[in-house]
Amino acid sequence: MPLQTKVKAEKVGNFQPALLERIHPALTAYDGEQNRKELANRFEGVEVIIPPPKTAVPSPQAETAPTARDKDILAIQTNGKMAWQKQTGYGQRARGETLMGR
Repeated sequence: MPLQTKVKAEKVGNFQPALLERIHPALTAYDGEQNRKELANRFEGVEVIIPPPKTAVPSPQAETAPTARDKDILAIQTNGKMAWQKQTGYGQRARGETLMGR
């Protein structure tokens, strides 16, 4: 699943079923301001890390009031996707799961 979040240990629990009920499946692999807001509202202190698609463009208000999605898009455009992944920690969970599986 392309959704990755950083949550305090006590907040993790089993939130996927309830969360997935409210995420609209047609929003390009969870990328979208609606899903980011829903996650932030439901889980206090969560940092949502959703990679935008290659075709993503910043919103019209990106220069004056950028959203987290706008910041991600601009960071990828400026420094590349690999630098963005390293900066945000995207993929850390997959690396941890691989380590535990060995």
